[in-house]
Amino acid sequence: MDALAENAETAEMIVTAEAWESYPPVPFPTLGVRIALPENAALLASSDTELQQYIRSEFPQKITAVQSQIRSGPSATLYNQLGNLHLRSGNMNQAKIAYEQAAGLGSIGAMANRGNIALHENDIDTAERWFRQALSRDPENRTALRGMEYVEVRQ
Repeated sequence: MDALAENAETAEMIVTAEAWESYPPVPFPTLGVRIALPENAALLASSDTELQQYIRSEFPQKITAVQSQIRSGPSATLYNQLGNLHLRSGNMNQAKIAYEQAAGLGSIGAMANRGNIALHENDIDTAERWFRQALSRDPENRTALRGMEYVEVRQ
């Protein structure tokens, strides 16, 4: 229990905008205060370290869980999820394999995902093949349509 509650005191809420009517805000430079921003390189290195630590600690468990589900009953959805996890964990080759397995089971999303990886690798012919395959099953698939726009620009 906090001190206010123990002493049965009350605290008045002060609305900042109302307080500014009596005490106008003062910009930091006027007070001689300078805010030092971190260096971009140090900030990026720190966030990259944290991201890699998260990937190493969280993704293996998630990948193992989906692989276990696949062993119980493979499905296009599970293979696509596995591809997404591998992709997010930076394992592009395993992501390709999982997406191709999902596509083989009819997943249009996996076909588009596989096309996106090919675009990322600048393999325009492969990207086009995957996007066309997705569009042959779903002509309105937005991901595949967008992918084909990129393919056409890069050809």
